[in-house]
Order: sequence, then C-alpha cells, then structure tokens
Amino acid sequence: MASVLTHQMSVQEAESMPWTKPESGISRVTAAGKIISGKKQPNPEMSMDDALNVAGNWRTAHGYPLHVFKQLLRSRAKRVDNRALVAQRLKRLPSIIAKLTRFHSMQLSTMQDLGGCRAVVRRPSDVEALVRIYESEPATAAKFVGKKDYIAAPKSDGYRSVHLIYEYQGLSQGGAFQGLQIELQIRSRMQHAWATALETIDTFTDEALKSGLGNPSWKRFFELTSSAIALAEKRPLVPGTPTDLEGIKTELRPLCRELRVPDMFHGLSVGVKMLDTRLRRDTVAYILILNSEKKVVGAEGFSAFDIASDRYMEMEKENLDKPHIQTVLVSVDSVDALKKAYPSYYLDARSFARMIEKLLSQ
Repeated sequence: MASVLTHQMSVQEAESMPWTKPESGISRVTAAGKIISGKKQPNPEMSMDDALNVAGNWRTAHGYPLHVFKQLLRSRAKRVDNRALVAQRLKRLPSIIAKLTRFHSMQLSTMQDLGGCRAVVRRPSDVEALVRIYESEPATAAKFVGKKDYIAAPKSDGYRSVHLIYEYQGLSQGGAFQGLQIELQIRSRMQHAWATALETIDTFTDEALKSGLGNPSWKRFFELTSSAIALAEKRPLVPGTPTDLEGIKTELRPLCRELRVPDMFHGLSVGVKMLDTRLRRDTVAYILILNSEKKVVGAEGFSAFDIASDRYMEMEKENLDKPHIQTVLVSVDSVDALKKAYPSYYLDARSFARMIEKLLSQ
C-alpha cells in the first residue's frame, strides 16, 4: 500500500463536520446493552435490531470527543518521542458484547473504552513522561475519571500499559457529547509488540486469551514473555513468573518448541495477503477488514466520520455470526501507520518474533 497522509483537520473544520450525536437516553442505552449481551430478551419495546442500532449510535457518538482527545494526545506524545505512533478506534461490536457478557455488572451506558486513543512511545520512561504531562497539564474540556497503571502493577496475564480515563465536558456541537468517556492507552514499543502478538494469536487460533481463556501453554508463554520484556525495561514483573532471565528462558524454551514459536509468528506474517486499496488524500477514517481464514486484509477509506461509522455498523451486523471476519474503524496519520498501530489485523507479529529469537539466543 502506498503511504497516504491523513487529512489533518483544524478545530474549525472538525466543528463543521457532521458528527453523530447520541439519540437515546441512558436508560435506553443500558437496556440495549442488556439485550445485545443476552442478559435480557428482546421485547415489543426493543427488538434485537433496535438494540444493535441504539448501541451502534451510542458508540459512534464517541467519535467527536475521541477526535478531540486524539489531537491532544498526538501533540503531547510528540513532545516526548517525535516518532510516537498515535491512533484512535471505536470498540468493535463483538468486543462490546463479550465485555458486557463477561462482567455481569457492566453497563453499556458507563463503559469507559467505547472510544479509545493509543500512543506508542519508544521507552517506558517516555510513557511516564507523557503521563506526567497529563497530570501536570490538565486537559481542557475534560474531567479526569481515573488512572490504571498496568506497568507498575502488570495484569496477571502479562498485559502492561497505562490507561487514563476522561469524561468529555466540552460545549462543542451544542454540548451533545458532555459526559461521554474516552480511554487513553500509553505504552512502550515493546509492550505494544507483546499486546499485538497476543491479539494475533487470538485472531488466528480462536484462543480468547484476552478474555482469560484458551490454551494454558499460550497463556503461560505470554506471561513469561511479558516478564522478559519487563526485565529489559527494568519494570515490575508479572506475578508468578521467575524473577531472573535464566529462569524465564528455562521455562520458555520448551513452550516455544510446543507452540512452534517463533515460526508461528513468522508464518502468519508471510502468509497474509494485503488487498490493493486506493485511498484518497482527504481520508479521515479507515475500516480494516480481516478474514483470518483466507488471511486477507483489506481497508476502506472515508472522508467523513459519520459515513464511515454508518458503514462500519452495517458491516458488523452482516458479520456478527462470522468470527473469522473482523472489522475495526480506526484513524491514524497514514495508511502505513495502520499496519504499525494495528498489526494484529494484518496477522503481523514479526517484531515480536524477532524479540523472542533474540531473547532465547542470549
């Protein structure tokens, strides 16, 4: 794919664009979440299609505050790492349903990560520097909700990143988006490589590792590799893993033989086919489409977020019962950056494979 620079909108241009606004109240959004997750049966007041439409509108309404937060995140991330990768995405419908199903008390109306921005910087010290900027320079038109530091205290599965949650308070667009929450994820390049490698395995093998399920060998593999990265970055290790590199390698080597690592990651990377996609220079959003059975990735570019969001919802409905077809609506600075920000959708984890090879050769 040729690199095409995304059109960078000014504040005035963003204000004048047709952004999707919330069409339902909190109680109706909550009810829709219960229906799509199976906690409540469809009824005459709300069919399954109605619930999907309400959920889709609620998610898409996060588009404007998400754009605002991404612009700020980009400018701040470049202050600590001029090669920082910044992207935004709306949470996939299957992921929304899975999260609502997994956490019984979770409500669609209060889900904090329907809209998310991500910054990938070089080192964990850059992560900390960027977090300090947010702590010392409060974001305007935003209320700080909370911080989850999974680098200082890694999750038991090995996931490491810092999450900052904000509630949009701006009066733009008539105040239509006040109260919507946006999650910022800030991680190092090595942490990003680990996270997207796990997503790649989930996608290709249906392991559901992100949900705490799947093959125990794969789960242990990612716990150990996360701790190996933590040792390299001089940060806290994953609970229950060896505390030195030799101990990690001793346990990791037989797992790599069993799971055919790193050959598995190299094979996925080499086998995927990129569909030729022609994108306009004024593209502001992309829909990535992955068929994990055929190992084919395509992308559609859009010059308006509302059009992209409508098409995204159509595609998700069409493929809701086809787990091998995944779509994601994203915005990044260039087409090339799509592959760097979302390598799991390209079944590409070569950087992680090289990292493991280097680790085992030491």
